[in-house]
Amino acid sequence: MPLANIATPPAKETVTTWDFNHQQDHLEIVQAAAKIGITLPLYPIYPVMDHDQWTRLHQQFHTDMNKALGITNASDLQAPSRQAMDTNWFWRNYQEHKAARLKLGI
Repeated sequence: MPLANIATPPAKETVTTWDFNHQQDHLEIVQAAAKIGITLPLYPIYPVMDHDQWTRLHQQFHTDMNKALGITNASDLQAPSRQAMDTNWFWRNYQEHKAARLKLGI
C-alpha cells in the first residue's frame, strides 16, 4: 500500500477506508521490521470501536516502532476525539510512518 493513502484527513464517507489503509501500513511496518529481526506488536486498531482505546493502542505502536527503529523526532499522536485529529495530526502521523518506512527500506 502506498503511504500517501494515510497522508491527509479522510472525507467523512471514506473514514473506514482510511482506517483500514492505516492498519495495513502498520502491518507492512511490522512485517518489514521482522525481516531484519525487529519484533513489533501489531495492535488492533481496525476496525475502530472505541476512540479512547484506539488512540492508546495507536500511540503505543508508534512508541514501540520509534524506539525500535531509532526515530527521535516523534510526536504525541493521542487525540481526545476523532474531531481533534486535524490536518496537523494526520501530517505528524504520516511523517512517522514515512520515517519508519525509510529506515526499513519499504
